[in-house]
Amino acid sequence: MKQVTQILKVAIVAALLAYIFRRQATFAAVRDVLKSMRPELFLLGLALFLLTKLQIAVRLHVVAAHVRPTPLPRLLRDVLVANFFNTVLPMGSGEVYRIKRLAGADGPLLQSAAVIVLDRAFGLFALLSVGAAALLFASNRIHILEPWVLPALAATGLLVFLAIGRFLRRRRLESNVGRSLKLLFRYVHEQPVEALAVYAGSILIILTLTVAIYIAARGIGMTVALRDFLSLYPIVLVVSLIPITVGGLGLRELANIAVFGTLGVSKAHCVSLGLVQYGMMLVVATVGLALLLSGTLHETFVQSPPERPPRESRSK
Repeated sequence: MKQVTQILKVAIVAALLAYIFRRQATFAAVRDVLKSMRPELFLLGLALFLLTKLQIAVRLHVVAAHVRPTPLPRLLRDVLVANFFNTVLPMGSGEVYRIKRLAGADGPLLQSAAVIVLDRAFGLFALLSVGAAALLFASNRIHILEPWVLPALAATGLLVFLAIGRFLRRRRLESNVGRSLKLLFRYVHEQPVEALAVYAGSILIILTLTVAIYIAARGIGMTVALRDFLSLYPIVLVVSLIPITVGGLGLRELANIAVFGTLGVSKAHCVSLGLVQYGMMLVVATVGLALLLSGTLHETFVQSPPERPPRESRSK
């Protein structure tokens, strides 16, 4: 089943890219836009893109401190390696890698999974919140969705989260899954100030990423105002998270066309912006691959083998 899913993701990417270059923007037009990329702006955007990975590692460091305290450099390494899996490989196993690394050799996988899920939940809720606020500010000028849609979804998600948390607190759960779920929801109820700080940090991550892509957009000649970009790009981020392609490739470009086309941005620029962002992701993925290979080589050739217990001397 996993192999079928992987093949299907690759096929969807190929189909979407074929549709984009046949019906939306010609390959020559996209190539010309990419050639005009200002390298200094690409590097600046890439630096901010890398900064978001450090921010994610800091968020995970704070969340995991109550269950599996882990040094920040190790978490940053794991975030970069997971980015390689999610960006390049069709199986998208980056979160599985992070769960296993957080659990360690003999740690509880389910508790580590709860920590990773909580970390991703903060990121997703922050993304929806930023998108909701952006649409509210932009609704009088740019009409894509009704302004009440995202706030309603965010409020509904918050109510469901609180209701599940209340239900779990009142139940005595003995299974590993139950204890892991209680761990996930208990964090917000017992650490509200810290949870609010993590949520605010997650919003900062979204804003940093949006500014990074905005700088790249300016590098290829897009003339969208920063206010409009902040109002619209979170929608593209939400669409690119749909797990039907490899690293959001294809979806991101179509979302750019649908979103920024309302501002009169050419389809070639919209497609080029998506490809530039994927190029940034590939650069970071290369760093993650290097860290993965260096760690594997270190474990294979450098680490000393475990000491064997001394043999008991036989009496003669």
